[in-house]
Amino acid sequence: MSTTIEAVHVKNLTVRFGATTAFRDVSHSFTPGATTALMGVNGSGKTTLLQCLAGLQQPTAGYIGGLPKKIAYLSQNIHKTWMPLTTAEVLIMSRYRKLGLLGRMRTVDRDAIEAASEKLAITELMKQNFGSLSGGQQQRVRIAQVLASDPELVLLDEPVTGLDIPSQKRILQVIEEWSHSGTTVILTTHHQNEAMHCQTVVVMANRLVAYGSPAEIVVKGNLVPDLECHSFPDLDCHGSHST
Repeated sequence: MSTTIEAVHVKNLTVRFGATTAFRDVSHSFTPGATTALMGVNGSGKTTLLQCLAGLQQPTAGYIGGLPKKIAYLSQNIHKTWMPLTTAEVLIMSRYRKLGLLGRMRTVDRDAIEAASEKLAITELMKQNFGSLSGGQQQRVRIAQVLASDPELVLLDEPVTGLDIPSQKRILQVIEEWSHSGTTVILTTHHQNEAMHCQTVVVMANRLVAYGSPAEIVVKGNLVPDLECHSFPDLDCHGSHST
């Protein structure tokens, strides 16, 4: 008997920080097993929406439903005060949900870590201190950590911004493979090239102003006008929701 996967969805979601509104009245259903790009200028609310889905930010109003049990969230910034961990130890942390802090590594755990390290081309970095790695290497390790955790929902905040081209290509390839395997991926980005690797694009401007396929939003030139709507919150943008 087939199992129907419930879509992650939000309804009338609003987040305010005092007098500042991060976004308001956002309603959307994210296609299960697909990759969605949240696009918008800085301050448009896309990272805050991602944090709401991750359970790190409490909405002021609205509803979030359909969240699976296994969620992986990757923030954009890495805290500078990392403990002196090797790359291997960072990847082992990905299995704590299944093992607990004191659990012994099993064959299945070692296999998951090995597969993730090979896919992100970090096998030769396993004995190195994580803090000594370059930015691109660190991000590949972090993506490998997410991959090894076997998540059902992956939330990525600007996962390839500022990285070298080889690291960008490697990570974008993994993101595409996630969606092909049935994992739901939601990522934030400023860049149209990254959005073209996704099945759906959602444009944020302190509310949801447009959504559709990359061909509808990016290729046809609808993206720029929609991003400019952040300056005109009451403007009826192309493809926008009624709120």
